[in-house]
Amino acid sequence: MPKSTQKHLRFHPSNSKTVRADFNGGELSSDFGALLLRETMLHSGLIDRLTDAIHDNRHQSYIDYSLQDLLVQRILQMACGYEDANDSNRLRKDPMFKLATGRNPLGNDNHLASAPTFTRLGQSMTRTDIYRLAKAFADHFISSYKLPPAAIVIDLDHTPAITHGAQQLNLFNAKYQDYCYLPLKYKGHPVRRDKSARN
Repeated sequence: MPKSTQKHLRFHPSNSKTVRADFNGGELSSDFGALLLRETMLHSGLIDRLTDAIHDNRHQSYIDYSLQDLLVQRILQMACGYEDANDSNRLRKDPMFKLATGRNPLGNDNHLASAPTFTRLGQSMTRTDIYRLAKAFADHFISSYKLPPAAIVIDLDHTPAITHGAQQLNLFNAKYQDYCYLPLKYKGHPVRRDKSARN
């Protein structure tokens, strides 16, 4: 079987660093996918759309991370399987994620954002921001076609975000038998009891 694997892959520079991938072993990481995702984000322009959709009302004197930096970090971490914002407390020092977000991977003074930063960002989001984010996703999808499609079917599924403690706005959901956030609320038909049924 002939060899078809490339010896080297070249990526866009990050933080004035040349980024290349080879397959010779050495230092290994299970999160190399973050660099591949970064390439996709740079080519797609989606992050710019999402950044423009959010009205950043933070006081500029107290900002350590731009809105774009926060979105890139959070999206990369979620795409790599770290969906909980608390994971940011550990991953903020991870060299691979720092490299993927355009920071010096070995610097000790340029760590990524922590979980409380993402909590504050989430709490500052307005309904208008969320609407504009959804519209940005739709516009980005439609722009991938030469001609807009005649129809788009959106199949939404509700996924619970289980909570542990007394977080605000969490409710007990009988389907999941737990306290959780449920972003999408299902409005179905009420459950009807059979009058002939006897307990």
